[in-house]
Amino acid sequence: MFNNNFYNKIKNLLPLKKIKISKNILDTNINDKFKVIRTHKNNTAIIFFTQKNFFRKFNTSIKGKKKIVSEYKGTKWYNKRLKRNYRSIIQKYCNKDSYAFIDLKNISGVKMKSWDSLTVNYQALKKVFDHYILYSKGKKNMINGDLTLDNIIFKNRKVYIIDWEFFDSKKRLAGYDITYLFLSASCLPYII
Repeated sequence: MFNNNFYNKIKNLLPLKKIKISKNILDTNINDKFKVIRTHKNNTAIIFFTQKNFFRKFNTSIKGKKKIVSEYKGTKWYNKRLKRNYRSIIQKYCNKDSYAFIDLKNISGVKMKSWDSLTVNYQALKKVFDHYILYSKGKKNMINGDLTLDNIIFKNRKVYIIDWEFFDSKKRLAGYDITYLFLSASCLPYII
C-alpha cells in the first residue's frame, strides 16, 4: 500500500522543479528511511533507501527517460562484458509512458575525489586502466560517456563503473572513455 507521508516528503524535498512526481514512481511498498541525492541538475532524481540499501534513479521527461533506459542498457552491457550477473547491480527497472526508473543496489566501496591531484589518484587510475582493458574490446566500443573518478567505485580489488546514462549516444573508437578519464583526472584538480 502506498504511503502518502513518504510521497509528500519526496515531493517537497526534490530540488528539481521540472520533474512531475507521480505516486507510481515512488510506490515501492517500503516504509523506509530515505535520502534525496542531489544530482548535476540534469533532471534525474535519485533517492537512496537506507534500510533496503538501494538507489532509485527516475525521470519523467522524454529526454530523461532515455537516460534511464541508457543506464539500464549500459549497466547490463558492462556487466555482461565482465561476465558478471547484471542482477547483482540492477534490482528493478521500469519504463512506462510517463516515467522511467531503475533501482540500483548500493555498492559499498571507496570513491576517489576527482579534484585530487594525479599523485593522489595515480594508483586508482592505474587500476581503472587495467580494468578498462578487460571489458573494452574491438576498434569501436559502446561508451560510458562520462567516465570520471566520480563514476567509479573501488571495492576490495574490484572496480565498478557506474552512471551509464550516456551509453546510447553511439559507438566510439576504443579508448574514448579511458582518454576522457585521464583528461578529467589531469584537468579537474587545476580547474577546481
